[in-house]
Amino acid sequence: MRKDMELWSEFLGVWSPDRVRGMSLEEYTNLNRDDAFSYWLEQRTKSLGDIRGGSAFKFGIFRQAKKETKAPKGAIMARDEYAWMRKYGGTPEAAYAEVRSRLTHVLDAVRSGDLQAVERVDFSPTVKWKVAFLYQARDDPKLLAIYSETLLRACHGEVFPDAEERPLRQQHAALIERYSGLGDILDISRKIWTDHRASDDRPKASHPRNRILYGPPGTGKTYSTVNHALAIIDGVKPTPEVAEPDRQRFRRLGFEHAADSAPARGRIAMVTFHQNYAYEDFVEGIRPRLDSTNNTVNGASSGGELGYELRPGIFREICESAMAADEERFVLIIDEINRGNIPKIFGELITLIEDSRRLGATDETRVTLPYSGDDFGVPDNLYIIGTMNTADRSIQQLDTALRRRFTFVEMMPNPEHPLVSENVAGVNCRRMLRAMNERIALLLDREHQIGHTYLLNVESIEDLGDRFRNRIFPLLQEYFYDDWRRIGAVLGGNAFVQEANAGDGRSKTLIEEFDLVDQGRVIHERLPNDDPAWNTAEEYQRIYEPKSG
Repeated sequence: MRKDMELWSEFLGVWSPDRVRGMSLEEYTNLNRDDAFSYWLEQRTKSLGDIRGGSAFKFGIFRQAKKETKAPKGAIMARDEYAWMRKYGGTPEAAYAEVRSRLTHVLDAVRSGDLQAVERVDFSPTVKWKVAFLYQARDDPKLLAIYSETLLRACHGEVFPDAEERPLRQQHAALIERYSGLGDILDISRKIWTDHRASDDRPKASHPRNRILYGPPGTGKTYSTVNHALAIIDGVKPTPEVAEPDRQRFRRLGFEHAADSAPARGRIAMVTFHQNYAYEDFVEGIRPRLDSTNNTVNGASSGGELGYELRPGIFREICESAMAADEERFVLIIDEINRGNIPKIFGELITLIEDSRRLGATDETRVTLPYSGDDFGVPDNLYIIGTMNTADRSIQQLDTALRRRFTFVEMMPNPEHPLVSENVAGVNCRRMLRAMNERIALLLDREHQIGHTYLLNVESIEDLGDRFRNRIFPLLQEYFYDDWRRIGAVLGGNAFVQEANAGDGRSKTLIEEFDLVDQGRVIHERLPNDDPAWNTAEEYQRIYEPKSG
């Protein structure tokens, strides 16, 4: 028998399923013992698939080399010699009981062949999948010795480039079947890994930890966050803006808040900043809670009692999940980031998001959170994507500290977008958009142009009329503060802005009897919504082909 197969047999002989079910905390994690379960997984069986490196928090709970009085690296608990993820419990004993329960669930599920149940277990992916691999049926293996979910997807994508997204268990099965003639499961795993390394002649795409997509309204900034987030997760370059994002996968990776009975799940979270958004929403704060226990007084229910609790915000929650997942990447999308009060929302954490201040960096920095008193840091595998509308007046208030810590990616209108039609009942929407934006840039500035998404998928003159009446024209009114002459100039003098003389109609009395208005004054008005000119191709053509003379 080969040495690696002998090692596998030795592991199973030492750590039988029954022993794992009754394993003590001391047996699970002890820095001074090379026969601890975690040491076997990480060190002694590295030839059966390497999970070394990263944070010790991947094991859920571990024994510290140095005793700490506060929680190091944030988002965890610590007491005496042990440190553990907060989500597993409030004491070392409770946390370890939960960790062992999840590992046992993995062990039992894989031994019964229920790989779907393994996928559902919320635990560090590398540890979870290595346990599943080691305890699977060796005479009919269903799992490869590839424990990083990101790496598995990359290998599967190289071998099956045209395949739709599959559950992880099906990716394992497809790869095993494709390479089935190469030997046992360890031979197959090594071959897949070798082929992946050989074909990956480009380095894994690097991404800035903090970026902001900025530009005028309607340029697809929020839409593009889907592609950017998935590219970060997969370690590849973002797909072109015109590519349809994989929204189904984006939703599957969506972050779910922790609840009393369930931990946080998912890897991509999204939040929108606004004027009332606060540090307590983003990081942590004291929040009211209504006790669901009903009290009965004189036969009548008095309802629950109002209490207060320390509740983590979305930023702290996703930081905690990112730390627990170790090598997996997480993304926090902040839509309309400039609309929030940045110093108020980020507080002392604005420094911690810098690359050089992240946990594990050379200048690693932690702070003491004001509510919980915990030490807190930002993990290196959390990426932040913001969106910013340059036409928003709040852009002028954007915090200088934020500008310095983010990479800015400009997104401008794209008249050549394939979904902007060149012929809608004779109207060239691309030329029309380009003409309007050239005038807006001259009359106002380039940051207030009209984005191409306002004209996507316009298929009829009625669609075009609806977009202008309800979206584009109101935007121009906002841009130019109802300066009708300039709005008319942007539209090439077409019929959408009407002029009337002040001496006409009811205003004649004001002029003749009260002398309050000059008779030569011109009144501007928007074309009524029911006017047929909104659905007349010639009026749109005039925007890019103004009448001469």
